[in-house]
Amino acid sequence: MRIDEFIEQFNGKYPDVDRFDVATDEMITIYEETLGYRLPVSFVKFLKEFSNGIFLLDCEPIGGVSKESPSGDICKVDRIIPDIPNEILIVETKEWIDSNRLISFTTFDAGDHSNNH
Repeated sequence: MRIDEFIEQFNGKYPDVDRFDVATDEMITIYEETLGYRLPVSFVKFLKEFSNGIFLLDCEPIGGVSKESPSGDICKVDRIIPDIPNEILIVETKEWIDSNRLISFTTFDAGDHSNNH
């Protein structure tokens, strides 16, 4: 599913869900410089058109590009799932990247599932 389809379907099904202010181009650029990586186009669209971080359906925290985000800010992955391969295929671009370049978009949760990995 493309991010614009997700945003449209989500807004149609859950129109009253609280969202945080959207991110600006400047906020995203500064954060990319801080991380040392460009963010995926789909995530940038999410930040600019949907929410700069959100507790999605009150259970899945997705970080933003500011510490004021309700879920905090995204970060470099601080722990990798043990069975993750050394390289990950990015399907959209058909590009293989080192798994140590992954960025965590989900930050933490009550079930200790996301937690920056």
